[in-house]
Amino acid sequence: MKKGKFYGIGVGVGDPENITVKATKKLHEVDVIVLPEAKSGEGSTAFNIVKEYLKPGVEQMFLEFPMIKDVEARKVFRKNNADKISEELEKGKNVAFLTIGDPMTYSTYTYVLEHIADDVEVETIAGITSFNSIAARLNVPLMIGDEDLKVVSVNRKTDIYKEIENNDNLVLMKISRNFEKIKKAIIETGNKENAVIVSDCGKENEVVYWDIESVEEVPYFSTMILKKKGVKEWKRFLKTLLRKKIKIAKFIILQILFFCILFLGWKNMIGITAFDLPYRIVFLKESLSVVAGVFFGLIFYLLGKKSKEYENDKILKLPIFFYNFISIIII
Repeated sequence: MKKGKFYGIGVGVGDPENITVKATKKLHEVDVIVLPEAKSGEGSTAFNIVKEYLKPGVEQMFLEFPMIKDVEARKVFRKNNADKISEELEKGKNVAFLTIGDPMTYSTYTYVLEHIADDVEVETIAGITSFNSIAARLNVPLMIGDEDLKVVSVNRKTDIYKEIENNDNLVLMKISRNFEKIKKAIIETGNKENAVIVSDCGKENEVVYWDIESVEEVPYFSTMILKKKGVKEWKRFLKTLLRKKIKIAKFIILQILFFCILFLGWKNMIGITAFDLPYRIVFLKESLSVVAGVFFGLIFYLLGKKSKEYENDKILKLPIFFYNFISIIII
């Protein structure tokens, strides 16, 4: 029996539309898709990206690639997973290993590929990396003219100061585990205005951080782009940033509106005495105003907090703090 073909398919970083035409065609043809997981049962981001391109009834193979410190233990997991894939290939099935971003850029796929037999036909289909996607989404060029670019997977041994000194442009990946060290180096080298971080690029919960100094921590899927010549001149093209400001403005307006409802309601209640005839009616009316102010203000506060639209802009937290502080005192 002829062995099946092994594919490594890059699915980009989140947006299902950012997949190559070739990748979508192959996804509809393969018999088995391999879905790597960092932890068993955790689910697959890659599957959520490509599910609309899969043929009905395609076999799903979830394989665990745990993030453990023991290097030898990691090698054992990789070899065992490669053997499971080889078993499917021996049956004549075409198997596609799905990988976030690009298969040849810091991908688990390459570790599996090392153990695939020589007589297996292999085809790797490129995908869009996080830093390519970020640069395109923000309209910020990675490099221009004679500038250089270095992609760094940050670990505890990485000398961030040296990397900044020796390169015009940097892409820093896997920054969540060493973020404090990176942040310190960015600030101390005078580059806090020259960097941008994007978390969960292309997904619904995407967050763009421009004010690096105010960021305390970032999610796992976060990438930083540093341009020593600055990113300021490119901000005029940032439509995504404009949309974000509009969302924030709407949020603040609603906060102020409902604070006014609360304040006016309480003010009117102060002028009422128990001897006034319509006391009960007015009291009920104004009480409802107070309740409405608190209720809706709280709802929009929680929605804003959940969306993280303003989490790295200190000044935007002031209306929220002011509203809740006054509410506590008055109520």
